[in-house]
Parts: sequence; C-alpha cells; structure tokens
Amino acid sequence: MDEDGTIFILLHDTIAGCAAIFEEFAHAIQYEKRGNIAINSAEVCIREIEVAECLLEYGVKLGLTQQELDQTRTNLESYKDQLLFYKEG
Repeated sequence: MDEDGTIFILLHDTIAGCAAIFEEFAHAIQYEKRGNIAINSAEVCIREIEVAECLLEYGVKLGLTQQELDQTRTNLESYKDQLLFYKEG
C-alpha cells in the first residue's frame, strides 16, 4: 500500500486468488483505522499476523482454497518469526 492508501496487488499469476484480494482489502481497512506504518517495522508484522489470523478464522466462509489456507498458515508463522526478531533486536 502506498502512503496515500492506494492498494497495489502484485500478481505472479494471471488470476489473483481470493486470499490475496481479501488480504489487501483487510490491509486497506487497517490503513483507514490506524494510518500508515513504516516499512520494515514490527507493526508490519503485527498487521500481517492480524490479517492472516482473520483469513484462517473465516477462510472457509470466504471460499478460500486449501492451498490458500496452507499458504496463509505458512505466512503466519513467518511473520511471527519476524516479529520475534524485531522484539529481540
């Protein structure tokens, strides 16, 4: 997301998965509620964790595929590890 709240979705495939679209909308809501944040900060990890947990909680209702849910779990663990790095360091 840009400093003015513009959402960018980088596609590596020709079709964006539902998870990617829902994730970016969730980040836009975070931006609207809590403002912009510095890149490479603990707050980035905190917001990514919040969104990943929400996607996992509501993923079936949102129609996410098993592959998207699995990738979200992997991403969640990665962000938790990164957050520990910021807290320790």
